[in-house]
Amino acid sequence: MIRIPIILMAALIMCSFMQEKANPAKEMFEKGTNLFNQKKYTESIECFDKVIALDTTLFQPYYFKGVANYEMGNYKEALKFLEIAIIKNPKVSVIYEAKAKTCMKLGDNLATDIAYTKAIELEPANANLYYNRGVYYAESNLNDKALADFNKALEINVQHKEANYGKATLLYQKGDYTAALESVKNALKLDPNFHNALALSGAINLNLKNYEAAVDNYTKVIEINPKNEIAFLNRGNSYFNLKLYEKAIDDYTAFIKLKPEDVKIYLSRANAWIALNKLPQALDDYNVFLKVEKNDMTAFLNRASINVSLKKFDDAVKDYSTIIETNKLNNDLYTNRGICYQNLGDTAKAIADYSYALQLDKSDTFALANRANLYHRMKQYQKAIDDLDKIIGMKSNFADGYFERGIAYFYLKNYEKANEDFTSAIKYKFSKIEVYKNRAITSEILKNYKAAIADYKKYVEIATKTTTDKNDELININKKIKQLEDMVSEEKKSKH
Repeated sequence: MIRIPIILMAALIMCSFMQEKANPAKEMFEKGTNLFNQKKYTESIECFDKVIALDTTLFQPYYFKGVANYEMGNYKEALKFLEIAIIKNPKVSVIYEAKAKTCMKLGDNLATDIAYTKAIELEPANANLYYNRGVYYAESNLNDKALADFNKALEINVQHKEANYGKATLLYQKGDYTAALESVKNALKLDPNFHNALALSGAINLNLKNYEAAVDNYTKVIEINPKNEIAFLNRGNSYFNLKLYEKAIDDYTAFIKLKPEDVKIYLSRANAWIALNKLPQALDDYNVFLKVEKNDMTAFLNRASINVSLKKFDDAVKDYSTIIETNKLNNDLYTNRGICYQNLGDTAKAIADYSYALQLDKSDTFALANRANLYHRMKQYQKAIDDLDKIIGMKSNFADGYFERGIAYFYLKNYEKANEDFTSAIKYKFSKIEVYKNRAITSEILKNYKAAIADYKKYVEIATKTTTDKNDELININKKIKQLEDMVSEEKKSKH
């Protein structure tokens, strides 16, 4: 937060000399203040010492010696001379303010508070004093007191831009973004190029999801200070939320150039690449991040997901294995690694991972379904059925499960159960039309020819509407339908 500096202009505190005719003390004092304003603090102190030697009654040289030592970081020396200045003249508010700032540097909060309060007692209409004490309170996390002082400063001077900014900052920290925005707008009305207020306005608008306004704020910040990396970061975030991903990437890249050591930005840019479906670039950014942040398991998990999407299953296995080393009780990790092994053709490792996932969580339907799929491929149909039984027991409307179990029953020549499962799959709206053909086949084997005819016809009807690559199959099925209809007709005749 901005603090209004200790008054440095000598003319504001040397007024007692102004009425006097030229004298050696006055001339030496003026020389000292000129050196002070040039930041030649050691030389200025030498002049003020000479003033004191000429006139021990003056408070001004002690005040300036105190402030000069403050500027040089000699806070204990500064306090010593400021206290002498107060003894010489206890009615000057600026000395107490300087003392307050010195005590704050020394970590003496009580003395800081007392000195600011005394300064305000001496000059109650000085908005800057309330503002500076408010800054002290804010830095001490005494936010209610700080807000009261900023409000008092604004009561005295409604055009105090720093007080408006300070108030906005506290309201923003409290999460009162609407009120904060009103205060920061007041500051910007007074100074449209107020850099800190523009940055704060951007942050507030970002939190209020006023992304276009945030972009405008941060663009102005960047125009004033093109090396403000936070402005690039937050404008990038605003662009990201506006789905202007290319612009977000440009800003994240600008941030990287300004602050390359902050590798977290690579995660933000990776998300933008992902939004553009540019997964290789996203993977590159995750690789950069993980070279530095080698213990960020969330990043490993996200990189694993990208590797899976890019069919880099070997790399995905490595990422999942790294995470598992730190989290051996997460069933999802084993299931996901199992999928990678399955895609790599390593059935034994895939089943081992699915089985371990199910030891950790018996209700992991994804692991059950994938293991059932592998058992099916291995022609271990009963094991596949056992896994599918468990899934259907938990999800009675699991159409895919009924279909797969129906196929397993079919291969075990349990045609009745296969037929029942295909019927359930249709009931729960299984998406593939093959279910009608499969039920037709089982119905035909069970000599339920009418049902078989109906399902074959349904299959032909849907296939004719949705595909053109099954013409030969459909010709054969239509022949099958004709054969079955002839058989049904023959049965009727024989009964009569």
